Amino acid sequence: MNKILVRIDVQKLAGLKHILGVDLTESRVHIVELENRGNVLNKFRPVFKVVRSFSHELDPQASLQERAATLRALLIAQKVTARFAVTSLQSFGTKVTTAEVPNNVESIDEWLRERSDKLLKLPIPQDQVLWEFEVMAIGDTVTTIEVSFVRRSEVKACQELFHQAAIPLMALACGTRDALNPFLLSRSPGPAEDAAFVYLGEGITSISPFQGGKRLQTRSENIDKRGELEPQILGFIEPEEQAFGKIVLSGELGERSISDKFSILKPLGISPEYTLAVGLAIKGFLPELSPTNFLEEPEKGHVEKSIYRLLSRKVVLALGALIILLLGGEMLIRDFIHSELDALDEQVLSSGSLYADVTRLEEELKTLEIRIGGSDMSQPKTNYARILHELAALTPDSVWLDKLSIIGGETGYPELSLNGYAPSNEYVAEFLKNLRVNGLSSEVNLVRSGSSPQSDRTLSRRRHGQSFVTFEVRAKVKG
Repeated sequence: MNKILVRIDVQKLAGLKHILGVDLTESRVHIVELENRGNVLNKFRPVFKVVRSFSHELDPQASLQERAATLRALLIAQKVTARFAVTSLQSFGTKVTTAEVPNNVESIDEWLRERSDKLLKLPIPQDQVLWEFEVMAIGDTVTTIEVSFVRRSEVKACQELFHQAAIPLMALACGTRDALNPFLLSRSPGPAEDAAFVYLGEGITSISPFQGGKRLQTRSENIDKRGELEPQILGFIEPEEQAFGKIVLSGELGERSISDKFSILKPLGISPEYTLAVGLAIKGFLPELSPTNFLEEPEKGHVEKSIYRLLSRKVVLALGALIILLLGGEMLIRDFIHSELDALDEQVLSSGSLYADVTRLEEELKTLEIRIGGSDMSQPKTNYARILHELAALTPDSVWLDKLSIIGGETGYPELSLNGYAPSNEYVAEFLKNLRVNGLSSEVNLVRSGSSPQSDRTLSRRRHGQSFVTFEVRAKVKG
């Protein structure tokens, strides 16, 4: 379960799909806006697209406020939509070195704190220096780490620069290490091949050899860009490194022609000079590729709060949409049920004559009860209601009553006079049998039976053109 949760891309789930990679030096800036198009359920299989890339020359003598204003105007002019940026400190106040830490050390941070002076080799007070480390390899007895040192003042100045430019930082790297990120993502997922990645920065060239799929110690060299590039690079790369794999170049290559001895890395299909900017943006999406981050705790907390605030807003909107959908579905279901009930009522009203006869008899019953019992309906004074209900139950489906009269009953048993019609004499006989057998009447007499055309008023609810047998029956009701 934990492995599944680790793969979920919380940033993309929160709507954070664009990040700026800012390769910033004293004299120029390369900016790439990167879009994450990967699967939100597996951030470790990313799909990136370059939305825009652009460069701008800067005045090395400009103040921090002037540089911030220039950067802000540049982002507005390019219509950048990203909310966060990732940049790297590239100055002489930074240093990257490697160290081997015994595996029995409980805290690498404490180990570095005790040996920072020896590793840094500069007379700088410890409270003015910050460091971060990245584990490169874990052996049987030692762990090899790459340690980056920066001045605390440079971190604060960089954070202030981007704060004034209104584009907050979500990570702050050191040097050109993150130029490796596009190279790492571009490597084949098959068997690891040996290679050397060479990145030409504005001032320093870094060489990162790979052997057996593992990155070895990165070396920094000074290359004279005015001279021949190829012999200088080959001179810095160890002969054994040249022998066991290909050499990949990227960075500030300019318009030089490169021989077939080298492969040129064009990150996501754009110019090699944007390699570090692309790598920094990738770092924002996948910090697991490069864990070094010199942002101070308040800034890190601000970024996390902003992401979770975006995520909460997304969740609220999703829940609201779900509630609206459920309410709308309930209304649709209710309307459907009502329409079905209305259709069923119409079908019942037009389906058969028996329903119409029962309805008419019930209406007549109410009229008789009101007439006989007055307004006191709770205590009936006769058994007329019982008689009518039994009569309705004894009447066959194809027998219709036109007229019903109750005669007498003040001193003795009442007598019913029933006039109606049926499709044939068989139905009339069935009706008489029901009256006799079921005990409603003590004496049943058929007064009249024969064919007679019915009036339009009577047949308005029946089938016109069909012949009927009319009848009149007298029956004495039992007590």
